[in-house]
Amino acid sequence: YVGMDEKAASALGGAEAGRFFLEQFPGEDAKIAVIEVVGQEASTNRSDGFIEGFRESVPEAEVVVRVNGEGLKDKAADVTEDIIQSHPEINVFFGANGDQGLGALAALESAGRGTLETELVASHDGSEPEVLKIADPESALKIANANRPKECAQACIDTLLEMISG
Repeated sequence: YVGMDEKAASALGGAEAGRFFLEQFPGEDAKIAVIEVVGQEASTNRSDGFIEGFRESVPEAEVVVRVNGEGLKDKAADVTEDIIQSHPEINVFFGANGDQGLGALAALESAGRGTLETELVASHDGSEPEVLKIADPESALKIANANRPKECAQACIDTLLEMISG
């Protein structure tokens, strides 16, 4: 098996998100919503890592809700709409993949939120649509972890060569 340490990678993004939150929302309590794929190990590891990393910078951060976005933008938008209604105080949203982060952002924007005046959105993929939102100075999406495919590919090749060599 060759794979990424999803938890450690996401912890780096979480720590950066925590530092960003402290700068952007001084004196505010961090209330976190996590949109993940329930039952999928990589998604859970990403979510747990984000929370741990965020709490390195903001130890008192509260995870208010963890919901199943099923890895899909539309589903993530739907569950985020529910979150906004039931927990309007949430000011940090984490999508355990790019589509879930973008779905959360879309729901926030539809509700007249989704800017740096109201909350911080973070995700994990680093896709082009995420990067475009990060570049938008008004967008709340400001953190997107990106796995490094070159390093993962090299690890796969190295492992295969080791297996072939016995």
